[in-house]
Amino acid sequence: MYNILLFTGVLVLVFVCILAVLFILMQRPNANAGMGSALGGAATESVFGGETMSVLTKTTSVLITIFFLLCIGLYFAFVARGERQAAPAADLTLQETQAVEEQSLYTDADGNPISMEPVPAEQPANPEQ
Repeated sequence: MYNILLFTGVLVLVFVCILAVLFILMQRPNANAGMGSALGGAATESVFGGETMSVLTKTTSVLITIFFLLCIGLYFAFVARGERQAAPAADLTLQETQAVEEQSLYTDADGNPISMEPVPAEQPANPEQ
């Protein structure tokens, strides 16, 4: 459930980013030009009325505030998720940790015990025979 909430938050963050970019592009830097006029700025002015720039500016500032709050919240949530996943290893005592390490030294990748008997060294071939 925790992962679903985290990744839903990421999707909301992406949606807020797209909206913020669109609202920023709709604004005009001055009265003569701007991406807003290229994307149908006249239609926006007719919808929002004469105070279009203040509506776009306020909406942009709200979206950017939501963006930063979501970023900070998701950062802390993902850090807490990482600590939650690493927590069981921290609960072991020093002796238990050493026992686990010793056991892993004497087992192969499948968990089968490895024989600790010395392996005889191969003798070089005797060319005189």
